[in-house]
Formats: sequence, C-alpha cells, structure tokens
Amino acid sequence: MALDIVLGIAVLGLVIYRQVVARPINARGLRLIAILAIIGVVETADFMQKYHGGTGTYAALGGSLVLAAVFGVLRAGTVRLWSQDG
Repeated sequence: MALDIVLGIAVLGLVIYRQVVARPINARGLRLIAILAIIGVVETADFMQKYHGGTGTYAALGGSLVLAAVFGVLRAGTVRLWSQDG
C-alpha cells in the first residue's frame, strides 16, 4: 500500500511537471502515455479480481472514465501549440 502511494505521488509530480514546462512533441511522450495506460489497466484488473466488483463498482468506474474524458477535453482547450525553428 505504501508503494502504491509513493508511485501515485511520483506519477502525479511527473504529470504536473510535464504540464507546466514547454517541451517539443516527440515519441517519448506517447511512450509515457502508453506506460501509464498499461499500469492503469493492470491495477484496475487487479482490483476487480480482489474485490469482485458489483454494480456500484462498475458505476463508479464508468463515472470515473466519463469524468476523465470531460476534464481531458476541457484541459485540451487550454493547451497551446506553436511551431518553433521549423
């Protein structure tokens, strides 16, 4: 449990750092997204196996995914891209 908290704080710190620093778009960013997505799927599957999710669990998971999509769209509206040096 302590390891999960430490990893969660580390990922949160990395995500916040990447949100406030200007950086070029490259394949490394896509790799990080893929790694975080895989970790999320594995952790969700592990949770569902341990606690045998019921209706409330599936509703919470679905609601969480909807909220993530909504906030992702809102965040995308604030991102600024520009061309620099070609």
